[in-house]
Amino acid sequence: MKNYSLRHDVMRLRVFSLFFIAYFISKVTGDLNYTDVLPRTNPMSTSAEADEESPNIIIILTDEHNIRTLSCYREYFENQGHNQEFWGEGNVVDTPNIDKIASAGAMFTNYYTVYPICTPSRASFFTGLYPTEKTGAYKNHKKLIFTMSTFANDLKKEKGYSTAYLGKWHLDGGKKPGVLSGNSENTKRKFGFGSNRYRYNRGHWKFMDMKEQKVKVFEFEEGQKNCDCKGGDEKHYTTDFLFDKSIQYMKNKKDSGNPFAVVLSIPDPHGPNIVRKPYNDIYRSMHFSLPYSMRRMAKRKPAGPTWAEDMWSIIVDVSMKQSKKDLDAIEHSELYQSDMNQYYGMVKCIDDNVGKMRRFLKKNNIYDNTIIVFTSDHGDLLGEHGRKNKGLAYRTSAGIPFLMSYPNKIRKGKIITTPYTTVDFAPSILNMVGITTDETKFDGIDFTEELLNNNLVTKNEDQIRFIRGKNWIGAITQRFKLVISSTDVPWMFDMQNDHVELMNNFETEEFADVRERLLDALYKEIIEDDFKFNEMNRFFIYWSMPKCLDSRNAIPGNEEYLCTDIGTGTELGGLPDAFCLNGAIKKHCSVSCENCCEDSEGKMLHRRELLGCSELKDYCDEYRVPEFCPVTCGLC
Repeated sequence: MKNYSLRHDVMRLRVFSLFFIAYFISKVTGDLNYTDVLPRTNPMSTSAEADEESPNIIIILTDEHNIRTLSCYREYFENQGHNQEFWGEGNVVDTPNIDKIASAGAMFTNYYTVYPICTPSRASFFTGLYPTEKTGAYKNHKKLIFTMSTFANDLKKEKGYSTAYLGKWHLDGGKKPGVLSGNSENTKRKFGFGSNRYRYNRGHWKFMDMKEQKVKVFEFEEGQKNCDCKGGDEKHYTTDFLFDKSIQYMKNKKDSGNPFAVVLSIPDPHGPNIVRKPYNDIYRSMHFSLPYSMRRMAKRKPAGPTWAEDMWSIIVDVSMKQSKKDLDAIEHSELYQSDMNQYYGMVKCIDDNVGKMRRFLKKNNIYDNTIIVFTSDHGDLLGEHGRKNKGLAYRTSAGIPFLMSYPNKIRKGKIITTPYTTVDFAPSILNMVGITTDETKFDGIDFTEELLNNNLVTKNEDQIRFIRGKNWIGAITQRFKLVISSTDVPWMFDMQNDHVELMNNFETEEFADVRERLLDALYKEIIEDDFKFNEMNRFFIYWSMPKCLDSRNAIPGNEEYLCTDIGTGTELGGLPDAFCLNGAIKKHCSVSCENCCEDSEGKMLHRRELLGCSELKDYCDEYRVPEFCPVTCGLC
């Protein structure tokens, strides 16, 4: 009995010591929650079993990252026969440290964000749910509903993980920067992350600093004045600062007896496009060309979809009559050249910090038991299709990098070409660490079986995943992408033979079976999972191609003009009606030349119903219905 009491006294003393040490560290650094240091309460598990079941997890989440600026992806696409010199010959940024995550593990070549905008993308990644009203974060600057559960909640509850989130969050509404906890942490909206000291809501602050034990953020010029952040200060530039703080967190945690899970959310390479020295000078000598898809779309050879024309369009004011002159002016502008060389610099800075983190893991003998994920919330078109930034269905907007390493578990150099999206991450990471969840809890699917099998290259050509934007919705396979929108006809891209996504193959007879399979799958997702875009209930949307339709491409033989120029008169810079006497033009511009008057044979989507012309006769005053059903609506 006496020996038993003595052992108990020793155990109580050890527990008290752990509490005291953790409490002291949390007060000094703010990096630990005292409950995080308690050992996991599973006396039946050995440490070896615990390591096997509960590897550490590091998720590096960048912001607005063009997939072509990572050399592992660039080389992969080039090996598939797709030219990747989008901004000029030799104009590349090498990313050897990020590439090592791919070579040590797996690279997903068809990974997409379910919604290529910050807030909804992040909501889907952390919850495994589509970003609809049920999550609250269905568009930018909306709050994730307080009751939502993230994968961090499950990691903490089921496996005793110590969890931390550092960097941009963008799930607390419009607050900017939002809570940056100083002496106390944001305790109300943690979403499973025990340490949030260096988490802020939104903004792309270039420098971070500690002022009187409080975390401060600064714009670039402000930072150099107010935080002793010189242009080349590698301790305060936000990318460096956040990587260093995450490494410090891991250093404090590595011997705690608990596995750690860290989300490191870097605000770069999102604009403003400016980076610290020496990265701001590395790529200044390069002259960046315009992507050829921008030049082709400006000339309407071919024209792009109307859902690609919005406030971020670079070519909105480019004249077809002098497109070369206008485009050359854009290419040689200081703004375009600076945006590109600074973007490259931001990517290079991120890569160097990834190298620093990997060296820390190896030096401290925790690399082999650590899952590393490198990904982004969405892409940046960087001029492709005449567009900047995000929000569209194109590969470099909705497509994101997704790399994952886990030594001795994931085969080195593995390539996964099967399509997946951000909703698939939460169920997969939980399964990888042995947490069983109810499949109905997620909209996503589990990719671990494919990830962990021993095949070097894996693909599932039949798998379909779903993405959406403000005014469009899409279905993706390994090769094809279908896009339905409220502003245009349906589009279908053949990404194998048209890597840049210029041509609409919706009516290509060879792909008719694929088109119908994608349409059926997309409609099922709309009905069963309420998968929709914001404007879907307001409009009547082309689910099929209208029978009577003007081409949006430049008129053959008159390539400075469009069908909409016919009938406007030469005095207004247009074309006379007589041009319609030309048979080729009459076919190209069947509506403008009054060469077609037939009801369409297909369907329009309204709310959750597919309606043919016989069911649309009472809706002829609605936008687009008369064009789809001109006979039924009495237009001709």
